[in-house]
Amino acid sequence: MALQPHAATRRRADGASRLAAPATSSFSPRVGGTSSTRLQDFDIACASTAQAAESKMTKLRRDDYTVGWICPLEVEQTAALAMLDEEHDRLPQPATDHNVYTLGRIAGHNVVIAGLYQPGNNPAATVVTQMRTTFPNLKFGLLVGIGGGVPVRTDTGMIRLGHVVVSKPAGGHSGAVQYDHGKAKAGRFERTGALAPPPAVLLGAAQDLAAKRARAREDPLGENIKRIDTSIRTLRRYKYPGAAEDRLHRPGYEHRQPVVPCDECGCDPLQRIVRPTDDEGDEGDEPYIAVHRGTIASGELVVKDALLRDRLAEEGLLCFEMEAAGALADFPCIVIRGISDYCDSHKNDQWHGYAAAAAAAYARQLFFHMPVDEVERIPEAAKAVCSYPLHELAPVAAFVQRPILRDAIREQLTRAAGEQGGGPRKVGVWGFGGGGKSQLALSYLQHYRDDYDATFWIQAGQPASIDRDFVEIRRLLPHSASGESNGPEEVRQDVLAWFARRTGKWLFVFDGADHLDKRDEKFTDFLRYIPQSPGVHVVFTSRSTGAKKLSTFGGVRVAELEEDQAVTLFLKHVAVPRTRGRTEEEARAIVEELGRLALAVTIAASYVADTPRLKQNLTQYLEEFRRRRRQLLDRLPDGLADEYDHSIMTVWETSYAAVHDRLPAACRLLTLLAFVNYEDIFLELFGLRPDAGGEEVAGRWMSVVSDQAMDLQRVEECFAVLERYSLVQQQADAEAYSIHRLVHAWDRDRLGAEEIDRFCRAALEMLYSATQDCGDGPETKRRLVPHLRANFDEVARLGIDAEEEAVAVVDCVEAIGVFTADIGSWGEAAAMKKEVLEKRQRILGDEHPDTITAMNNLAITLGDMGKREEAAAMRKEVLEKMQRILGDEHPATISAMNNFAITLGDMGKREEAAAMKKEVLEKRQRILGDEHPDTIKAMNNLAITLGDMGKREEAAAMKKEVLEKRQRILGDEHPDTISAMGNLANTLGDMGKRKEAVAMLEEVLEKRQRILGDEHPDTIKAMHNLAITLGDMGKREEAAAMFQEVLEKMQRILGDEHPATISAMNNFAITLGDMGKLDEAAAMFQEVLEKMQRILGDEHPATISAMNNFAITLGDMGKLDEAAVMRKEVLEKRQRILGDEHPATVRSERALAAVLEELNRRPNNHGSTADASRPRRGQMAALWDKLRQRGRYPARAE
Repeated sequence: MALQPHAATRRRADGASRLAAPATSSFSPRVGGTSSTRLQDFDIACASTAQAAESKMTKLRRDDYTVGWICPLEVEQTAALAMLDEEHDRLPQPATDHNVYTLGRIAGHNVVIAGLYQPGNNPAATVVTQMRTTFPNLKFGLLVGIGGGVPVRTDTGMIRLGHVVVSKPAGGHSGAVQYDHGKAKAGRFERTGALAPPPAVLLGAAQDLAAKRARAREDPLGENIKRIDTSIRTLRRYKYPGAAEDRLHRPGYEHRQPVVPCDECGCDPLQRIVRPTDDEGDEGDEPYIAVHRGTIASGELVVKDALLRDRLAEEGLLCFEMEAAGALADFPCIVIRGISDYCDSHKNDQWHGYAAAAAAAYARQLFFHMPVDEVERIPEAAKAVCSYPLHELAPVAAFVQRPILRDAIREQLTRAAGEQGGGPRKVGVWGFGGGGKSQLALSYLQHYRDDYDATFWIQAGQPASIDRDFVEIRRLLPHSASGESNGPEEVRQDVLAWFARRTGKWLFVFDGADHLDKRDEKFTDFLRYIPQSPGVHVVFTSRSTGAKKLSTFGGVRVAELEEDQAVTLFLKHVAVPRTRGRTEEEARAIVEELGRLALAVTIAASYVADTPRLKQNLTQYLEEFRRRRRQLLDRLPDGLADEYDHSIMTVWETSYAAVHDRLPAACRLLTLLAFVNYEDIFLELFGLRPDAGGEEVAGRWMSVVSDQAMDLQRVEECFAVLERYSLVQQQADAEAYSIHRLVHAWDRDRLGAEEIDRFCRAALEMLYSATQDCGDGPETKRRLVPHLRANFDEVARLGIDAEEEAVAVVDCVEAIGVFTADIGSWGEAAAMKKEVLEKRQRILGDEHPDTITAMNNLAITLGDMGKREEAAAMRKEVLEKMQRILGDEHPATISAMNNFAITLGDMGKREEAAAMKKEVLEKRQRILGDEHPDTIKAMNNLAITLGDMGKREEAAAMKKEVLEKRQRILGDEHPDTISAMGNLANTLGDMGKRKEAVAMLEEVLEKRQRILGDEHPDTIKAMHNLAITLGDMGKREEAAAMFQEVLEKMQRILGDEHPATISAMNNFAITLGDMGKLDEAAAMFQEVLEKMQRILGDEHPATISAMNNFAITLGDMGKLDEAAVMRKEVLEKRQRILGDEHPATVRSERALAAVLEELNRRPNNHGSTADASRPRRGQMAALWDKLRQRGRYPARAE
C-alpha cells in the first residue's frame, strides 16, 4: 500500500516536477549545433521560461509564509527547489536584507528557501536573522543539507553514505548542539549552545512519517528524489553513486594525497572496513534511504579526523555540520542532513549531490504530515526577529545562576515603570573586574528574552565598538531610516529614530561601560545611544560605581559569589563529583582563598581540570597557588562571555591604568594599602594630624603617595576614584573601605623588590603613627590589630642591609609590639617582639642594652601568655646580663630582678619570689630612699606575694603603708593612690574584713567614675573587684547585677575575646553557680573554657583554672563522673606545668580526692555496682587510693 499524502493537501496531477524542465516550459535541451549556438539557445530558452513563469506564478504577501528552508550550499539549494509543488513570484525586500529567496508551496504550506553566501554558522546567523525580519510570520525553520556521518549503528541500522540524519531532542537539548571545535581537538567535548527545540507539530510530523513510511510499499523519499531529473547533464551529480563507492577506512589510516581520489592516490584498499548491508536493496540503483534520528553537532570547522570523530561519538553524536549553530537559541528548527562523508581525511565530493537530494526528499515529505492549520496556530517566531546574534555570548555550561541578583535587575527595571517618566528604563550592574557582571547580564537576557521583541548586546568598552554594533543593529532593523548613510553619527540617529517611531519592548545591554566619569579622558556619554522610548530597557555592566547613577534605584552591585555558588562553580568546571571523599571541603577552602571571585574560581578550576595530579588531590592546588599566585592568576579563562577573553590580571591592570590616568596618587595609595589588611581600612589608619593651620595631614609616609600634602580631603579623593573603578569598596556601616583579597594580593605581587621595600616601610611608619595617635579608645586600638599583623608579616620578610635603616624599622616594630601587647593581643605581640629581639641580636649584638630590653619585653608577653617557664628563663638571662654589664645596684638591674621575682611568683615559687622581692625593696630603699615611687612599688609587689603566701596580716600592713605614702606624696586622687587603696581593700576582703573592704572598694569605684568616666577600663576593673567582694559577703543578687554590667561593658569596649572580658565572664559564672543557677553557670563556664582554649591555649594557667571551675559546677550539678574526669585532667596539667608541690596542684589533688570519695559512696542508678560506669569508677577508685598513699587524705570510707 502506497503512502498517502495528508488529507488537507493535493498532489499535482503530473506527480513529479522536473527542475530544469517545468511542465509550463517549451524548453528542451538541443542535441546538435555548435557550442555558441547552444549557449544562445539556452539564453533564449531561459528568457522564455521566465516569461511563462511570470504569467503563471502566484504572488502572496510576506506574512503568508510560515516555514523557512535554509540550504547552506548551492548543491543543496538546487535539490530544495526541485521539491516545490509550486513556485511563487518574488516579493520586495527591505534594503538591509541582502538574501536571495525562492518562494513556493509544498503540500499547502508556503515556504521560503534561502541559501548562504558562504558556509559556516556566522553566515547562517545573518541569513536567518534577515529572513525572519522580512518574513515576520515564520513559525520554524528546516536546516537542510549535507553533513558528515558517524559510522555507528542506530535503531535504524548502520549510518551509511546517502542516509539521512535528523535532529531529535534528548537529554535536555533540542537535538542540535553547538560545540567548541578547538576543545574537541584537545579531547574535551564542550557544548556552547543549542538550537531552540522544534515545535510539537514538527516533531509529530517526523514521528508520523517514520511510522507510515515503515508500512509503505513504495518509498515516498525515493519518489521525491525522482523529482530531480538526473538525465540532465548538470543534475547528474544527484545520481546514487552505488554501494561500492561507500567506503569506510580504519580510523588511524590517513588519506595519501589531498584532493586526489583514493583510487588514484594509492590508498590501501585493505585499510577499508567491510560492513554487512542492512538490506539487499541497498546494492541496487534505487537504494532505501535510512533515516536516523538523534544528536547533530554544529562546529565552526569541518571535521576531517576519524579519531576525533570516534572520540566525539562517545557523546552520542550521529552527525557533524557547520551551519546549524547560526540559528541558535530563539528560532525553532529541525536539522536534516544527508550523509556525504565519514568525517575523515578520505572525504570528497562524490556523494554531495545524492546526499543533498536525500535530505531534501525527507524535508519535502515532512510537509505532508503537518496540517496547515496546526502550523498557522503556532506562535510566530519573530518576537526576536531583530535580536543581535548571541552565538558568541552563550554562557558556559558550568555557569552558576545567581537568581537573587538577576531578579534584582528585573525588579529595578519594572519598578521604574511609574517612576522614571515616559523614557527608557535603565539599571547599572557594577562591581570589580572578574566578578561575573557580563555573565549575570547574559543570564538576565536569556531568562527574560521572551518578554522582549528584540534584544541587543553592545560592546561598550570604547566608542568605536559601540558604533560598530550600531551599524549591525541598523542592518537588522526592517525599514530603518536613511539606509544609505554610513557615518557613525548618521547610523546612531537612524537607530534612535527607528525606535522612537515604534511601540514595543526592547532590551539593550551595554557591556563594559566603564568610562562613566566625565573627567576621564575616555569618557563615553552612553545616554546618547539610548533610544527614547518607554519600551526600552537598558542594562549597563561596568566596573565603575558611576553605573549606580544610571539607575533610579542605585543599580545592582555584583560582588563575591556566595560560598555554595562558588563551590558549585568550581566543581562544575573541574567535573569532580561532590561525593568523592572530602572534595567539597577542599573546594570550599580553595574558593575562600580566591575570595569567591567568579573569574578567579573559573580560572583555578580550569587549571585543576587540565592537571590530573591536582584533580586527584585538590589540596595541592592551594599550596601551588600560594607559591605561584601571579602566574596562575595570569592564565586565560576557558569559554566565558565577552570580557573574559582577558586574564584576571589584565582586567585589573585595565582598571588600574584608568585610575592612574585620572589620579596617580590614588594608584600609589592602593599600593600602600597592599601592606596592611585588606578589610576595615578606616581613615584613622592614616595617622592624620592637625598642622599649624588646623588641617589634618599625613606624616612622612605620604611622600611615597604624593608630592603634595596628603590631607584628609586628598585621601578621601583618592578613595573616591578607586571606588569608582571598583578597586576598593566602601563599607558604609563601618565608615571604612575594603579591597577584595585577590585585588589586594595582585597589587602587591605586581611590585619589584625596591618598591616592596619602600611601600612596606612607609606602611609601617603610617601604622606606627596611628598607634601613637589613636587615643585611649579601645575600639580604634582593636581595629588596628589586623593591619599591624598584616604589615608585620611583610616587614619580617624585608632584607634591610643598612644598619641605620634597619634600626629605624625595628624601633617601629618594637613600639607596635608594645602597643599590641597592651591591648591583649599577646600572640601578635609575641611574634613582633621575637622578631625585634632577633634583629637586635643580629644588628647590635647579644649584650647591647637595646637587645636586652627587647628580651625583657618578650619575656613580659610570654608571661602574659602563660608560658612562664620560657618567661622565667628569659628573665633570668636578662638579670644575669644586666648584673654583669651594669652591676648589681643599677636601677635597670634591680628592675630586672623585680620582673624575675614576679614570674617566679606566678609559677608558684612564692618563697623564692618573696626573697627576691625583699632584696629589691631593700636595694631601692638604700639607693632611692623610702619614698621614691619605685621603692613604694617594690613594697606593693612584696605585699602582694606575702598575701599569696597566706601572710595576710603582714601583707595588709605593708599595703596600708603603701597607701599612706602615696596619699601623702601623690595625693588622694592620683591613679597610683587609688590603685593602692584597691589592693588594700582586696587583702582586707581576703582577711574576712568585708564591710571595711566594701567601703574602700566603693570609694575606689566612685573616684574612678568621677576621674576617668564610667567606661574606662580601670573603672570597670574597680566595679569588677567590688562585685567579687559583694559575692563573698553573700550579696549575690547585687554582685550578679554588677558582674553582668561589667561583662557587657567589657564586651562592648574590649571585645568578646579580650582576656579581661573572659575573666569577667568566668567570675560572673561563679556567682551564678553560688546562686544555684547551675545550668546558666555551666553554659557560661563552657564558653569561657572554649574561648581560653582557643585564645590562650590548653595549657595556659587561666585555661586550666577555667576547666577547674567548670568541673566544680558539674560536681554541684551531680554530674560526678564528668567532674572527676575534668578534675583529673586539671591535676595532670598542673603537675606537669607547676609541679607536685605547687599550691594549685595540691588543691587540685584534694578536690579530685573529694569527688572520688563522693563517687565511691554514691550507689549507681539501679542500686547495684554492676552498671556501665563500673569500669571507669574502678579506675577512679584506684586513683583515689594512689592519692591517699601520699599521706594527705584519710582512709576511704567503707
